[in-house]
Amino acid sequence: MINRFATSRQLWWGIPLLLIVLWVAGSLLPATEIGIPQAPVATWLSLPIVRFARDIAASITLGCVIVGGLVVPQRSMRALRWASVWAILWLVILIVQFILTISDVLAVPIVGALDPTTMWSVLTQVDLGRVFMWQFIGVLVVVALSQAVFSRVTAWVVVLITTAASLAPSFLGHGGLTGGHAIATISLGIHLVSVAVWLGGLAAVVALLAIEPKRAQLTLPRFSAVALAAAIVAAESGLLNSSVRLTQPMLFLTTWYGALVIAKVIFIGWLGYFGLQQRRRVIPNLDADGALSTARLFRYASTEFLIMGFAVGVAISMSRIGPVATPNANGATNLITISLLLLGVPQCAVLITDRIAPTRFGTIRRYPETMAVVASVVCIELFGLNLIERLVGVQLAALFNIGLVLLTGWLLAVSLTGERQRSGVVTAMVMWVITCGAVAYFQTTRPQNVVDTRAVAAATVTGLVILALYLVKPLLATKQLPSPLLEPSASPTQ
Repeated sequence: MINRFATSRQLWWGIPLLLIVLWVAGSLLPATEIGIPQAPVATWLSLPIVRFARDIAASITLGCVIVGGLVVPQRSMRALRWASVWAILWLVILIVQFILTISDVLAVPIVGALDPTTMWSVLTQVDLGRVFMWQFIGVLVVVALSQAVFSRVTAWVVVLITTAASLAPSFLGHGGLTGGHAIATISLGIHLVSVAVWLGGLAAVVALLAIEPKRAQLTLPRFSAVALAAAIVAAESGLLNSSVRLTQPMLFLTTWYGALVIAKVIFIGWLGYFGLQQRRRVIPNLDADGALSTARLFRYASTEFLIMGFAVGVAISMSRIGPVATPNANGATNLITISLLLLGVPQCAVLITDRIAPTRFGTIRRYPETMAVVASVVCIELFGLNLIERLVGVQLAALFNIGLVLLTGWLLAVSLTGERQRSGVVTAMVMWVITCGAVAYFQTTRPQNVVDTRAVAAATVTGLVILALYLVKPLLATKQLPSPLLEPSASPTQ
């Protein structure tokens, strides 16, 4: 049954991104500190991948229960059977994660973590183990009850149990409902559940409509409302959680955690764009047999799954790096953060507000090469020479720098939607490489500051990839989405 979810296989591209981010941030392997026991390398490498798989399995389980029991009129036993299968997979992954967590926490080999006495002691005597016990019981109940949904009442019972098991990871690690951690834990739990509803619900809907396209006429509008609510809650709870953990503006510029928060904002922006296209171009064109609608749905959804996989990978990276990120040496701005603020966020803003009239911003649109040079000069001055910081202090300078970079990036993004797009993108790419080199050079002149070459290389590549997206048609067309994606004859990606 799981092979019905072939359209959502793009989710798993989040794993390579997860490993790349951890490697660039220096968190892929355990730190070697003399006298302090460390978990085996196999454990350290496996845990983030297993956590990624856990989140995907939990999300699809919850999505299948919601879609099969609440969204689809008169229930869908097929979707509820899928929920049972994915819940079994979720349980297996949880057991593997529990073993790896024991190996990680106790710094013992994986074989040593299989000792029954140790496992039982952790389950019954440690808070971390009790959270796992809660998940084990919850998932087992979902396996048993997911196919026994005969009314909306029983559907809600199973949904609530699945939700409780899905939010359990928010109680692991640095959270806990104590003191100042309560808001962070609650907001993280809400964030995890809303993302699971959004991701898992879309996967369940796509898989179900691939087999039963005639359900599209009633199912898609209902799920669209659920997905919109989940997206809003995910964005709001994520923002609250980030504000609790990063309490100063400068931390968004100088920490890996801040850079990853901005990356998630960009992914949510992209997902919002494709969700908007679904509401505008799929739902209004529903037909009786669902063939046209589902073909379009699959095209958009395959890209959404790719972005969702990236977002989950970034989220797992954040959990490994930790909620309290350590600033770079001597407060140097993370170059990846600069690339995301200057190029990524403005690109999403222009993409979502894709109704730019040809008569507006005419001068800017005619000279993208000039805007690329201006953007480069602004970045070098703000983050290389740091003149503003010397005048008004670190925190005020951080606010000013973020605002000015976003404004400059937006003007650059607008300029790259004009007729000279290709020339502008090439110029922007060249200037971005120069910017990264210049900022890194000036940062090395600051006392006690060492530039991470991996971060510089990753920032350079990130900026180039974002700029290259302007040349991908029709994803970044700012007037109308033309249309290989929208051809009625397009076949489902199953």
